[in-house]
Amino acid sequence: MVPAHHRVAPTGKALKRKLEWRGLPVHIEYEIGDIKGGWQTLHSPYGYIPLSRGLDSDHVDVFVGPKQLASHVYIIDLMNENGSFDEQKCFLGFSSEDDANTEFDKHYPRPKSRGETHAVPFNAFSGFLRDRANWGKEITLVEVMKSGQTRAAEHASHRRYTNNPKNKKKLQAKWKIASMKKSGEIKTPKKCAGCGATGKSLQAHHPNHSQKTRVTWYCRQCHVKHDRAYSPARMRASVKRGAKG
Repeated sequence: MVPAHHRVAPTGKALKRKLEWRGLPVHIEYEIGDIKGGWQTLHSPYGYIPLSRGLDSDHVDVFVGPKQLASHVYIIDLMNENGSFDEQKCFLGFSSEDDANTEFDKHYPRPKSRGETHAVPFNAFSGFLRDRANWGKEITLVEVMKSGQTRAAEHASHRRYTNNPKNKKKLQAKWKIASMKKSGEIKTPKKCAGCGATGKSLQAHHPNHSQKTRVTWYCRQCHVKHDRAYSPARMRASVKRGAKG
């Protein structure tokens, strides 16, 4: 019996099981031998990747092969009878593009059903799907690699920021408050110190990063306004104006 907490898939089809494919969650709707759509006999387990979205605005569909250490995922374009694009099917666990194409043809025997096949490294594919900014994008090697380069640039920027000695006090103060919140030493108030609004998510602001536990709680909008008003550049400009006057 399928457990109640994962009994129904987004398609309305009962889930057979959940599995983790090298860290990537996969929900299986059909097993080998099952009939899909009243006509399609499954030759491989078939399901979808939760928390993903393909070009058809639904979850990304996957066929699961036997080779768990396969280096690539093969994304194949499924075409309509008139030659227009329909959707993409992903093939996990297949050793080669030929194997993936053969498996596709077993499930979609209509002539010209198979469009272009995109071979994508598994790690790049997994990282691409985990990023919500990529939801609804076509999964091709170009798009996946472009996304990977963007993430790599963001990580490099973050490393430069955290490794900069100028930011040491600020980060230590931030981590101290996060640790105290986690341990229950401090609690977030309900009211923003700026606008007085309640029910908003509040952020801790340090007037002085040397005093790690002294914070003022602002909503995001007030925090941004405060930081802009008291930014070092603006304060320096204010001092210069005062000196001239």
